[in-house]
Amino acid sequence: RGGQSFRRAGGRGILELNCLQELEAGVAPPLRFRFAVGSLPPRGPVLHDFAAHTLCGLPAAEEVWDLADQVDQLSKSFTVHLEVAIGDQVVADWGAGECDGAGAA
Repeated sequence: RGGQSFRRAGGRGILELNCLQELEAGVAPPLRFRFAVGSLPPRGPVLHDFAAHTLCGLPAAEEVWDLADQVDQLSKSFTVHLEVAIGDQVVADWGAGECDGAGAA
């Protein structure tokens, strides 16, 4: 399925958080988020106003992940963790989702 892209990228990739709902400027507070992949330590946090820009990732110095090292060979997938907070209140704590390692790039 996407295995060629994953191999072509050398098993490396970036994560971005996308807000699918249009937010009214000045009404929705900025969110703070961070990512972790597999057993790697978390990166971030990033403070972002999704009302201004709906897509955000990590700073350039932190954005590239070595995903290939985190792929479970049996399931051919890796786990992505996301923590989201509004101010100091965590609203989503390390929810884990599996990504098909063959389709990531």
